[in-house]
Amino acid sequence: MDNKIYIFLGLIFASVMVLAAAINLPLAIFPYFAKLILLIIAMFFVVLAFASRYYSYLIIPMLKQRSKHIVLDKENTYWLSASADSIIRKVKDTFIATVYIIIPVYRSATEMQPEDKLDFANQVSRLVGISKSPVRYSTQMYVMDKDLYLQTIRDNVNAAENAAEELNPKRRLHLRR
Repeated sequence: MDNKIYIFLGLIFASVMVLAAAINLPLAIFPYFAKLILLIIAMFFVVLAFASRYYSYLIIPMLKQRSKHIVLDKENTYWLSASADSIIRKVKDTFIATVYIIIPVYRSATEMQPEDKLDFANQVSRLVGISKSPVRYSTQMYVMDKDLYLQTIRDNVNAAENAAEELNPKRRLHLRR
């Protein structure tokens, strides 16, 4: 199951427990005011549970930030998200998040077929459409040296063929005739 479901069920369970405590409180010991406060707390848990559907990206890091807390210095505090794929920093009253998204593309645009180019464009448009706030995108490219890679593959194939010839002496005699 998804973490969102667990958070929703946990908040509903907390609400039910607080509501049960409010109902079972004896009036002789606790006045109506204590029951009212427990009912308000239970209502808060219910509202938070149903809000977690839309605001789980805010609620989940708040609940788990203690376990992934990184302090570089006293002025600049950074948090890692629960999934460890983003870094959150608080600057005055605003939060700044850095998220790493990988789009694996192993061919250049000149080597792609038209449907591959369309698929790549769809991936980039989904990347741009993720946020409703102003964002900055940067890319990091890794250019692989194909000549060195192909030479390594050829060397491995030649070494395997030589090892196979050494293990099969009949084939070696057949090749000499």
